Amino acid sequence: MCRPVVRRWIDIGMLAGAIEPPRGMDPRALYRVAWLPQRWAYIHPVQDVQADRDEVRGGLSSRSQKVAQRGYDPAEIDRENAEDNARADALGLAYDSDGRQPRSGGAAKTADAEEREDEREIENA
Repeated sequence: MCRPVVRRWIDIGMLAGAIEPPRGMDPRALYRVAWLPQRWAYIHPVQDVQADRDEVRGGLSSRSQKVAQRGYDPAEIDRENAEDNARADALGLAYDSDGRQPRSGGAAKTADAEEREDEREIENA
């Protein structure tokens, strides 16, 4: 339903001279539209976000799909995250929101460290 409307709108806009593709751009590229739904309001914000995260981690959904379901462009979110991370890196800042950093201010555990911790728990049991 939406595709014919946007095609007609672009056709009329180009005929009227209101829409002009940038130099070197294939005019057909104007018809490639990303359809994103409106953002849904959270019913239970914490649980909704945790459920989405679990779906992505469990391989039941992609991060891009979850971002798009909220009405945002995944490529735009990625670009903004990269810019934020580059700026924080340049300033020597580390935030808990940075997925590249260990959570809770602790160092990331290696497999060896986790194995030794498991062995200590077994010995102490």
